[in-house]
Amino acid sequence: MSLQHKASAPAGTRRAWGRFLGGGDNALVAAVTLALFLALPIGASGYRLQFATDILAAVVLAYSWNLISGFTGYLSFGQVSFYGLGAYTTALLVTRTALPWPFAIVASGLLGGVVAIVLGPVM
Repeated sequence: MSLQHKASAPAGTRRAWGRFLGGGDNALVAAVTLALFLALPIGASGYRLQFATDILAAVVLAYSWNLISGFTGYLSFGQVSFYGLGAYTTALLVTRTALPWPFAIVASGLLGGVVAIVLGPVM
């Protein structure tokens, strides 16, 4: 019999968060991290916002790499080319047109998705 006592959350809620985040303790870490990232723009300098954006972009790339190579065991470098295409398109749209960067990000994501749908089965 276990002597440890967990916080009294409904069992269904704990199981749902446990399945989603890999354990009950990870839910607290995820909530604190989310709160920090949502509070980051309040009073942060441009450098810190850029640094946080770079970190989040690297996290997205790492998660996609883990999904493709880690869970499935499939060795592919194709997803990196679509990531690079989106980044390059965003850079071109922001620097060479008058398009605001939020629209440039959405447009480059759509372009990367369309190219992935067309070229993905061949890669």
